[in-house]
Amino acid sequence: MSLVFQGEDAATRRQAAVKFLKVDQCEGGVNESTQLKRRFIREVKLMASVRHQHLVEVYDAVLEAVYPYYVMELIDGQTLQLRMKLPPVPGFAAICRLGWQVAAALNAAWQKQRIVHRDLKPGNIMLAGDNVKVIDLGIAKAIGGNTHLSQITTMSGMMIGTPYYMAPEQHLAEKTIDCRTDIYALGLILCELLGMRYPFEGMNHRELLVAKKTGCQGKWERRAHGAPTAVLELVNAMMEPAPEDRPQTWTDVLQVLAEAEKHAATADRDGILVTASQVIEGGTRLIADPAAATTELDGTRTELG
Repeated sequence: MSLVFQGEDAATRRQAAVKFLKVDQCEGGVNESTQLKRRFIREVKLMASVRHQHLVEVYDAVLEAVYPYYVMELIDGQTLQLRMKLPPVPGFAAICRLGWQVAAALNAAWQKQRIVHRDLKPGNIMLAGDNVKVIDLGIAKAIGGNTHLSQITTMSGMMIGTPYYMAPEQHLAEKTIDCRTDIYALGLILCELLGMRYPFEGMNHRELLVAKKTGCQGKWERRAHGAPTAVLELVNAMMEPAPEDRPQTWTDVLQVLAEAEKHAATADRDGILVTASQVIEGGTRLIADPAAATTELDGTRTELG
């Protein structure tokens, strides 16, 4: 229902990404169009409410037009989803650094505005060299506190998010959604990066829920041979089925990842760290050289202003 174009500010010549909402393409009629427009407005407000180096920045918005749109930072890179399909395999230090940057962005959103992303996945993580940007707050939610950000809500009992990376409580459409829900999703992403394979591959929605409620601890670590023990333990804890058994704050996650990255980077420089590509013969879950990144945008260039 939305399109993203690469644009240029006519006055400043600054490059930007422009996201339009195509409400006339809604099949559900006026009611659905109105709901989508409200979500779009909420998305803009949520993104603009928190500024952080690892969150995409919003520059401007026009929300009362026939086709509402907002202008945001243009990221010269690729999504993690695309990068994972290309060589070479990332080292442990790079994985820890990526995880730390994502956690830092979501911690800022949670601490400043009590925002929960609710749809964290490789497709919503942009890589530009060594820098990570978390994007797409289309179904994010502000939990209490800030009234103007919390007033537009989803229907109770509606499952929101991408099933593959949902926490169990999202599958069950429970109301107890908080930062621990995003912590679970990042844990799954780190598990996939370290183990070079999505841990619940080939399952339908019902099988996913059963597997996630059971947990996958102890079933993937052998594919991440050589990874720092503290990181393996952290990722397992992040993927605990019950929110109360996961790390309770992003601070816990950030601390372990920062220390692990420092240790892994030192070991890598000393030539004593075995990488995932050396351990897993024929591994296919790969990440490309950042220098080879290309811009990922739909549509064509347009002039702003």
